[in-house]
Amino acid sequence: MPDTDEGATTEPEVNAEVSAAETPEVEAATAETETTTEPAKPQKRAARARRSAESAPAEPASSGRTATATATKTAQPRRPAYDHVYDEDIVGRATARYIRMTPTKVRRVVDLVRGMPATDAQAIIKFDPHSASEPVGKVLDSAVANAANLAHVRNQRLDPEDLVIVEAYVDDGPTLKRFRPRAQGRAYRIRKRSSHITIVVAPAQSDAAMSTGSSRKAH
Repeated sequence: MPDTDEGATTEPEVNAEVSAAETPEVEAATAETETTTEPAKPQKRAARARRSAESAPAEPASSGRTATATATKTAQPRRPAYDHVYDEDIVGRATARYIRMTPTKVRRVVDLVRGMPATDAQAIIKFDPHSASEPVGKVLDSAVANAANLAHVRNQRLDPEDLVIVEAYVDDGPTLKRFRPRAQGRAYRIRKRSSHITIVVAPAQSDAAMSTGSSRKAH
């Protein structure tokens, strides 16, 4: 009969453990932990949302600054590169590069028309017998056309007869080296020179024309 007694004693212990786990105090503690853990997720979400809102830049201010910046950029007209030298004067500039002609020959014609009214210079170049008259005349016509185009872009009135040649100069371009065979195995060098022609025209009443006229009188 000892086996039946041992089985009887073990059953109440298991029941006691189960009943101890189901006591009201344990149930209350479990309920408290559940109530404290359930609202933790919404609180974390709200805190994350606040942090992201604080770290994000203010959209209205930035968009307003961008709008004003674009407005100022579009409002300002594009100015040519040489306007910073002649302020707001209407200046026509033209350049011909790599002209296959000696700078000395081109300077003869350029020195002839420097400081003259553009219309008079065009008439002189038209009947000048020098070979450099053709490229110099083309550069002068281009400078006058550029001045008229600039006046049209700025909505200003310009009379081509008021234009004066304020700058006219010739720079040396690259020189091509060639050789001509001579007697007894020798070789003579041939230099094929090139030129860069630049002409600037402006109205006679402009600051550029006045400064050019005063400098010519001083010389």
